[in-house]
Amino acid sequence: MALKLHPTIDTAQTVDNYPYTTQTDSIMETITDIKTLQFLLAVVEAGSMSAAARRLGTTRSYISRRIKSLEQQIQAQLFRRTTRQLEPTQIGWALHAHAIRISRELQALQATVEDLGQSLRGHIRVSMPTALGQMVIGPWLLEFGQRHPDVSLQVIFSNRITDLMAEEVDIAIRITSYPPESVVARDLGPIDWVLCAAPDYLQRQGRPNTPEQLSQHPFLTAPLSGNRLTLRLSSQTQRLNLTVTSRLQSAEVLFLKRAAISGLGCALLPAYAVSDALHDHRLDVLLDQYQIRVDDWGDRLYLITAPTLYPTPAARALIEFLRERLGSLDWSEPWP
Repeated sequence: MALKLHPTIDTAQTVDNYPYTTQTDSIMETITDIKTLQFLLAVVEAGSMSAAARRLGTTRSYISRRIKSLEQQIQAQLFRRTTRQLEPTQIGWALHAHAIRISRELQALQATVEDLGQSLRGHIRVSMPTALGQMVIGPWLLEFGQRHPDVSLQVIFSNRITDLMAEEVDIAIRITSYPPESVVARDLGPIDWVLCAAPDYLQRQGRPNTPEQLSQHPFLTAPLSGNRLTLRLSSQTQRLNLTVTSRLQSAEVLFLKRAAISGLGCALLPAYAVSDALHDHRLDVLLDQYQIRVDDWGDRLYLITAPTLYPTPAARALIEFLRERLGSLDWSEPWP
């Protein structure tokens, strides 16, 4: 079921941090008829009770009675009528989010029952950073697909933290320091960042041997609000913050890697993305005695799932498959 969210609702919010969560938790304890929640989903999606009735093969009056009964049960109005359609109230939207979760859990539970004693089957949506996905995880997904021919995969390459429930993502791999509290986040270990530049660039511009000399070099960075980037450097004997200037900005790590190899400047990139270029000397490591970090750039790898109680057997199998592979990965190995 593809559910349409109201355009003014911030889809970055999830059920767990919705402002009416506590109230709806209490409401959910009083609701005993799951079918009525399915009617609620249909009305929100269709925009009217008449359209929902046609979709469900019932009458408008029957749906109206069920919705009205639900409003009486929870003592709250769920919809307000506009000139063209029914508009959910804030309580309506919050209850709608919980209803989505329940619907997905029931679908997953049904799939679990159906899959008992059978081979894995179903559809899984997986989201991951572009470079990490293409260089490391992508080949594993192909292997998983070969092992389980009845499982279909939809792979989304994205560098942003998604609303898993709104975008119907089953599994997300993300690099972050602080995963959202509204998801289930499995810590897979640290991500090392490497300060590097091309040998030709260093021959032309000179190799920075101290942190202070970095300010004389242009940087290739992730998108910034301006063109200044603060590096946090630490060693066994020193800690300092240093501001450098960004010459080129992009959210795509592989593009920044190519720019660094082309000699456009210095770049702070994940080790997994540049290990091959370091191995064959297309890039050189700079100031390797320092650990270098940037606020808001993640330093740990997480496997993230929505807080559903019943992930499908196929999704559970892929989660364990990825956890095993990622947990035993040597990030220093070059990736072709």
